[in-house]
Amino acid sequence: MMDRFQVAATPCPDCRGKGQITLLVSVQSCARCHGSGQIHPLLDRSVEDLELSIRSRNILRKLGVQTISQLIQLSPAQLHGARNSNALVLKEVQDLLARLGLGLRGDVAI
Repeated sequence: MMDRFQVAATPCPDCRGKGQITLLVSVQSCARCHGSGQIHPLLDRSVEDLELSIRSRNILRKLGVQTISQLIQLSPAQLHGARNSNALVLKEVQDLLARLGLGLRGDVAI
């Protein structure tokens, strides 16, 4: 994801709009659509709808992951390093995402 910068002018609140403040704003691609404007239909699905073990669901809940979009933003190290997680949980999640044509952040397709 590459940062772009944009200059924005806004009315000055101190002089009631008679002057303008120039702002330099960092613009990043949207985390949901990655700048395409289109969102993959699976990304808004709840992880509760996935066929995961209770342990995996509990780990994702503790990590604050509610949607597939949030899940694929996790790295394998983050998931494996979570409390009560192990290699089986990581493999279960990776296999499930692979069946959906998705993967964790940084996963390399083989």
